[in-house]
Amino acid sequence: LGLPGGDPVALLECYSDASGSSDRSNIAVGAYVSTVNRWNKFKPLWEAQLLAEGVEYFRRSQMEPPFHGDFEKLGWTTEHQKSVLKRLHGLIKRYTIKGVAKAVRNKAFAEMMPLEVKRMYGGPYGWAMLLNLVDIGLWARKRDDWISYFFEAGDEGQGQINRAIGELYRHPMTRELLRICTWSFVPKKGPDAVIQLQSADFIAFEAY
Repeated sequence: LGLPGGDPVALLECYSDASGSSDRSNIAVGAYVSTVNRWNKFKPLWEAQLLAEGVEYFRRSQMEPPFHGDFEKLGWTTEHQKSVLKRLHGLIKRYTIKGVAKAVRNKAFAEMMPLEVKRMYGGPYGWAMLLNLVDIGLWARKRDDWISYFFEAGDEGQGQINRAIGELYRHPMTRELLRICTWSFVPKKGPDAVIQLQSADFIAFEAY
């Protein structure tokens, strides 16, 4: 942002993820916001939990009984699930400073939203992201902060989310009002995984 040294304005990072799909009843988009320093401290602690549990990432939808994927293969029990979730939610609570999530019913969006809204924001993913962005942006503006957004690359809603945030960013007034600094799409798993995204999977699942 070209801020002078000692400027009180902070650049915060927001990690966002989606739950649900277009062929289900609804979708949800959730996000957590924190400082760069807190996210840097969060990352190795979350990675340590992944290593301890022997999984690549904590997919929240598979962590509910009856367990699915790696969690089924590992023979998870409800008692173990509760213990792990308690630790993971503890890390999220300790290292994030704001969480938001919005859910949208797919059929209602298709039937009730004007065509202009669908054109501008792409669909229910874009609309849910917009609602989160307004919530986070107005909060950040009161603090005089700016936000860099990170979303999961390759997710079904990527195109909608990119269109929606791009629509807001191209207008200087809404860009400043909602404190949008940058946005990018990054992997949630694999060798270049951005671990912080996994926390957003938790709040998106709860909203879904």
